[in-house]
Amino acid sequence: MNIRVLKNDLLLLTTAVIWGLAFTAQRVGMDYIGPFTYNGVRFLIG
Repeated sequence: MNIRVLKNDLLLLTTAVIWGLAFTAQRVGMDYIGPFTYNGVRFLIG
């Protein structure tokens, strides 16, 4: 396998893992702060 293909596959896998963990982080975050505060913080970070 080409090193470039392997690198691209690893980057794709990393993106999928980060995306999947984001939903868990959102659910846990909502247990501690309200929805408006949570969305405000997300907006400021983005």
